[in-house]
Amino acid sequence: MASVLTCIYCNEDINGYKTSNESFFNDREEDQICEKCDIKLNMQNCGICNINIQKNDRYDNLICEMCSKLEKVDEHNNVIDFHNVDWYGGLQSSTKINNTIVINKLTDGLFFINGIKCRALEHRFGGVVYIRV
Repeated sequence: MASVLTCIYCNEDINGYKTSNESFFNDREEDQICEKCDIKLNMQNCGICNINIQKNDRYDNLICEMCSKLEKVDEHNNVIDFHNVDWYGGLQSSTKINNTIVINKLTDGLFFINGIKCRALEHRFGGVVYIRV
């Protein structure tokens, strides 16, 4: 006898029926999620503009690509940008103070986008990632 396979989150039918001769893998929780809930579970909101972006388990409150291109300022309202020190990684900031660029090596950097406090971190495999604090 066939039983209805339902999503463990919204209880909607998942593409038909589950029969006794189907693979035992269909009993795993991740196989009992409808497409709509699966998409929601794999998304998170940008920490600035709140649009849906791909979920990143390592970085909560991740800032989307568009918002990361907005002007970043430090606590003194100086324009600041972040980048790797070299090919081996490391994080440094470039701050424009009185038409002079000041470069600082750091482990993470605080800054603001539209008055929202954020932090720059060295990405696990290189590059810089921006999160809302």
